[in-house]
Amino acid sequence: MTNISTKMHDFELQTPIMTASGCSGYGKEMREISGFRFSDLGAFVCKSVSYEPIPGNPPPRLAETPAGLINSIGLQNDGIKHFLEHEKPILQEISTETKVIVSIFGTKIEEFFKIAEKLADESWISAIEVNVSCPNHEQGGIAFGVDEASLIRIVKGTKDIFKNKPLIVKLTPNCSDITHFAQIATDFGADILCIANTFLGMSVDWRTGLTGVKRGFGGLSGPAVKPMILYKVYQVRQKLPNVPIIASGGACNADDVLEFLVVGADAVQIGTAFLRNPMIFGEICDDLHKKLEKQGISDISMLKNTIKL
Repeated sequence: MTNISTKMHDFELQTPIMTASGCSGYGKEMREISGFRFSDLGAFVCKSVSYEPIPGNPPPRLAETPAGLINSIGLQNDGIKHFLEHEKPILQEISTETKVIVSIFGTKIEEFFKIAEKLADESWISAIEVNVSCPNHEQGGIAFGVDEASLIRIVKGTKDIFKNKPLIVKLTPNCSDITHFAQIATDFGADILCIANTFLGMSVDWRTGLTGVKRGFGGLSGPAVKPMILYKVYQVRQKLPNVPIIASGGACNADDVLEFLVVGADAVQIGTAFLRNPMIFGEICDDLHKKLEKQGISDISMLKNTIKL
């Protein structure tokens, strides 16, 4: 059988596919799906956790578009204390079948450090993913990931605390040059880059004038964003040839996963497509084996960064 495991420096994944933060909660619902195999995942990335509870945005918070989904959840979660008391037991069980990555965010820079301190000694956590696309409440809502000084402080400070395991930095695509911020993140401690979060967008009903989500705008994900994320992964790979990259945005099937690897990704997160088809991870794994075998490719790593221009 073909080998579909992938390696990012010393960080090994049994398959190249991962959940995308926010689309699969903390694993409880997935455990209740008949036939679901966590072993099909290279890693399970849980919903982002903040230091204090956050109620999220008012509904409606999701709106379908012709080729994607706009979400305006508002990073709703019950905070790190509740996470460790109530979500941790399920995630510990999941960690026996695949790697578990905890996504974290803060509304203030110091909150990233407080969360990292709470997680630093948790042996069941394989890595943490720092979401720098969230708004900085100290600077009028600008995303941490597009403010150089904030990005440097967050990445360096978090890595100083979370020293012995990989630090993944999830960058925002809503910037003029993602390679600039990718360079900053890696210079100050990011071991792996996740490219990228959702694109800002909106939907509206012309009959009523009402927007699809109550807030008015939200993050666009799904097949519509795949060509843009492909390009951003390619851009970062060209600038940073040796930095591990996780692609996140628009992947729906095995062909999508393989395309992301060809432009330079090492692994691929899947989110929106899982909401439509809970068994998609197993289907993709099975299809990866079939497609690689048909092409006479014995190891999926042979496809990484093989784009021809």
